[in-house]
Amino acid sequence: DGLIHGSAAETVRFWLTGAYDFDGVSGRATHDPALVHAFVDANADLVDEATRAALATGDTARVERALAALPPTVRGLLDRLSPVRAMPDVRARVILVHGYADPAVPYSESLRLAVVSLRTPAQRLGSQYARLGSLHAGSASGHSAARARCQTSRQRAAGTVSQ
Repeated sequence: DGLIHGSAAETVRFWLTGAYDFDGVSGRATHDPALVHAFVDANADLVDEATRAALATGDTARVERALAALPPTVRGLLDRLSPVRAMPDVRARVILVHGYADPAVPYSESLRLAVVSLRTPAQRLGSQYARLGSLHAGSASGHSAARARCQTSRQRAAGTVSQ
């Protein structure tokens, strides 16, 4: 199993805080503090001791401040590791399948990739993105809300609705 994400920085944020947020889709997962510490330790060479300590706290506010203050070299690395940058160059059809309860990468990362794909004329996701959003709906009203979010995202990507 490979980890597919749209934004490396947002995936790191999710791993450290459990929070995810993209285009009106947000939530929080609970992560084992031992795994958070292991992740921070595995990447210890990228940041100084004070930043490592802040990232390992599990305190969302401290983690957010530490992430916002990452050195430019680390920000650049996260940017280069983000598949959203490569999507405009992908010429094959892309089909995104993602579980809503994924503990490693939030499903909002697939939504992020879908929106970037929609902005790429060579790719056609169309109704697959709408289905992805509607699968999350647990009730009739949730179903309608998910469909509306997906439709609005598609319209934004196509430039037919204002941000």
